Amino acid sequence: MEKETKFGLKTAIKMPPKKEIKVEVVEVEKTDKAVQAIHSGKGKVVRLSLDVEEEMYKELKIHQIRKGFKTTREYLLHLIASDINPGA
Repeated sequence: MEKETKFGLKTAIKMPPKKEIKVEVVEVEKTDKAVQAIHSGKGKVVRLSLDVEEEMYKELKIHQIRKGFKTTREYLLHLIASDINPGA
């Protein structure tokens, strides 16, 4: 009886045996604190999502750049703050 030849991708490219991957436990509270420290110096942050039409987005980016804001986030925060506190 002749030995059967196996065909397949694994034998064709001579893959090495699988290796175990180390899984580390993530400390959620520590990670959350680090994210907060990176993204805000003023306390807890709430994510805001806004869908806009493409043409409006283009205009938004043009105004943002013309007014000297590096990011859309900075520009929108400025607009919101100036609307909430008009005299500040």
